[in-house]
Amino acid sequence: GAAVALSPLRSGAFNGGISALDASYILQSIAGRRTLDADASAACDATGNGTLSTLDATRILEFAVGMRAALPVAQSCGSDWLFIPEPAAAAGQQTTQPSTVGTCVRGAIAFAALPASASDQDFRAALFGDCTGNWQPPGGAAFSRGGAPLTLGPALAARGQLRVPLRLRGGQALELVLRADPARLRFVTARAGDGAVVRARSSADGRVRIAAASATSLGAARLVVLFDRLDATATLGDVTVEYASLDEAPLATRKSR
Repeated sequence: GAAVALSPLRSGAFNGGISALDASYILQSIAGRRTLDADASAACDATGNGTLSTLDATRILEFAVGMRAALPVAQSCGSDWLFIPEPAAAAGQQTTQPSTVGTCVRGAIAFAALPASASDQDFRAALFGDCTGNWQPPGGAAFSRGGAPLTLGPALAARGQLRVPLRLRGGQALELVLRADPARLRFVTARAGDGAVVRARSSADGRVRIAAASATSLGAARLVVLFDRLDATATLGDVTVEYASLDEAPLATRKSR
């Protein structure tokens, strides 16, 4: 028979599988608070350098807020998915395990001469960036509404800016979409303390996408969103919450003026 090599790749099909919670898993692993198996570690390696670091968490948060269309490892491998050979034994079979370090090598199953029959030549698949391993196909399970709310404020107006604290009772991964009146407020930055990592991206219509992750609790992270006041009368009332989730569960929100 002829030589045959199977080496799958796949683009897209994220289905919400990459979130701030994945970044939190990386931070927990670095801090020794979580043990990841080999598949999860490979999926978490957003930079593709063979080790997990805060930079991997940062790249995932950047993807979550739309700052990048693909993770660096996906760009290097030409695939948003990692495929690990898991074939049934067959005559003349050779397997190549995937590697992302240096030049990307995709997983493969090959035959120098394909035998008459070689069934069950399978691969395990993992979405790069999906450290939690909870990717769902379209129509998969929905998340339930979270309990403890996110509180915005009280806001502080000073020196031409509006400082909006984000207060949480717990949780390790926050995703948030705010919308500020672009005629009255202009987004400057989002920041956090206590070892948390945060990334944010704004658009011309006033939307601000924020993703934050921590190895411990965001409740102590002192999350703050800063706006320039284009109108001296601008207040927290000019900011609305379009979406919020904590640890991938939709979250109730409220304001404290």
